Amino acid sequence: MRIGELAERTGTTTRALRYYETQGLLSARRTANGYRDYGEADWRVVEEIRSLLAIGFSLEDTRPFVDCLRSGHVAGDVCPNSVAVYRPQARRARRLPRPAPGGAGAGRGAAGHRTRPSDRRHDMLLKAPNATTPTNPARSGHPATVTVTDADFGERVLRADRTVLVDFWAPWCPPCRMIAPVLEQIAAEYADRLTVAKINTDENPSTGAACGVLAVPTLQVYRDGQLVRSLVGARSRARLLAELEDVLQLG
Repeated sequence: MRIGELAERTGTTTRALRYYETQGLLSARRTANGYRDYGEADWRVVEEIRSLLAIGFSLEDTRPFVDCLRSGHVAGDVCPNSVAVYRPQARRARRLPRPAPGGAGAGRGAAGHRTRPSDRRHDMLLKAPNATTPTNPARSGHPATVTVTDADFGERVLRADRTVLVDFWAPWCPPCRMIAPVLEQIAAEYADRLTVAKINTDENPSTGAACGVLAVPTLQVYRDGQLVRSLVGARSRARLLAELEDVLQLG
């Protein structure tokens, strides 16, 4: 895609994209006629940068997340370097007051980036989900997933009489919030053969450590007390179902 299309899709400006290039965060390929050409990987990089800037990260802070995406990961916050930056920065950003619409923070930044306080990403990133009442598009007001803790993980997961998909998540993790509705849909649609359990790793660190969880979101599938599948990072519903196809047939 051309630079104008990338700017339109990401809600920013061509000036901002060129600035990201000068900072080494974005790299365009050149067509035969000299135009900049971008792909879906570049779109994900810009979306990652935009999301982080929206909650108060500096442009330099976004570098390890961009590097993580470029190394082939589906999310920018699953690598050790980005996790080390994200956790303290996200907690600090969540304590900052939201800028008033039309105030000094509105308009365009120095690099031409549109700073929109009412942007949906701002709301998504600053609102942590409730651990016990996640949004469920399939059953309004009644979550299809279940919540487990350090205390009952063994009983409800390892000794369960059916296949269990466990979502290891954290309140400060944007990809965790991105995949939450997907998991609710899967939990409702495959309720006859699969239990989808969620465990907050901040509140239940022992289980995450025992299960070898190094980044969130991590999805682990257990059957008869044995780990049969482990996935790291957010993914689309279609991709997740494809990766779980053989597992869903087991239940």
